[in-house]
Amino acid sequence: MATMVRDGYGGPDVAHAISTSLPTPVRPLQHLILTACPELYPPGISTVDIDDPRPEP
Repeated sequence: MATMVRDGYGGPDVAHAISTSLPTPVRPLQHLILTACPELYPPGISTVDIDDPRPEP
């Protein structure tokens, strides 16, 4: 996670969210990150704006 911060992916909170959303052998699918600041995340990271106007299913 410290490498992500050094590489410019934001602060520890953003790097932690990225690392916990990425696929692992146990959980092979990437998870969405619900955030108020989707622009903080690099391309390829699946984010959903917390203020998304779409209705819930």
